[in-house]
Amino acid sequence: MNRLLLIAAASSALLLGCANPPRFVKKTPALRLLYRPRTTPFLGSPMFTFDIRRTWLGPKEIPGGARYLSRDRRSAISVAFHAQGSKEWKPPEEFRRTMRESGSVEDRHILISVEISSRPAQRAGFTTYSYDPEYLLGVKFDVLFTDIVLVPDPEGIFVAKLETPKPHYPHYLQDFLDVLHSLSLRTPKQMQEQ
Repeated sequence: MNRLLLIAAASSALLLGCANPPRFVKKTPALRLLYRPRTTPFLGSPMFTFDIRRTWLGPKEIPGGARYLSRDRRSAISVAFHAQGSKEWKPPEEFRRTMRESGSVEDRHILISVEISSRPAQRAGFTTYSYDPEYLLGVKFDVLFTDIVLVPDPEGIFVAKLETPKPHYPHYLQDFLDVLHSLSLRTPKQMQEQ
């Protein structure tokens, strides 16, 4: 019996990254109990879905989408859809300009063309400094980094964002890229009617 549990534990450790476990795992009650996929899907919006690692806390509802926090609550990944005319919406050209202008002098201030869910998108990264108001200017501050992606849509804009302390950016970048790769956007009404 102990041998069977050891084999089950080893098998489940190998299968943690599988989204759909093999048939022998599904048929074995002990393995089914031990199986836990690496990611969990976000299905709370009719406009988009994505997968995020289970280590992220959330989702917390934000206008038009969802936000997940890292375990230390200092980093966040968010995805949102802002419909045309809503408070958070900006025309794509204005949003792109804001993306280019944000940040500090050491940033590149350029947009990178990417493809998200088979749609053209723009991506930018920028640094910001957060100063503690209880200290003299420059005595105590945090250096934050934002990686932001804009996907224009005929009915609004999709925005995906990673906000983290700059030293943590390399650590959380792969999690953000996994969200972007799994992001599935709703087909615009104009294309559905054709």
